[in-house]
Amino acid sequence: MQAHGLGFGYRVIEECVRYHAFDAQHLKTAASDVTDQLLVQKVLVKLRGAERQRSLLTGLDKACAGMPLSQAVLRRLLADLDEFGSFQAMR
Repeated sequence: MQAHGLGFGYRVIEECVRYHAFDAQHLKTAASDVTDQLLVQKVLVKLRGAERQRSLLTGLDKACAGMPLSQAVLRRLLADLDEFGSFQAMR
């Protein structure tokens, strides 16, 4: 994401670490499922752009292999990019 001028701060990272710890202790969800949920809720919702970000979306789609929620969001964004020439994730 950094190569595209995008990123997120320490607050997001800390929230993810805390939630993973909470889930591991109380909910016992698979760590990969928690990561998938957090990516959708904390990172992917901030994405927006146009054609120049296509490589970002395709790269993230590949990086999120095995994370069905994240891939669904990314593929919807790619479909929006194809149809409208731009995309914006929303909360």
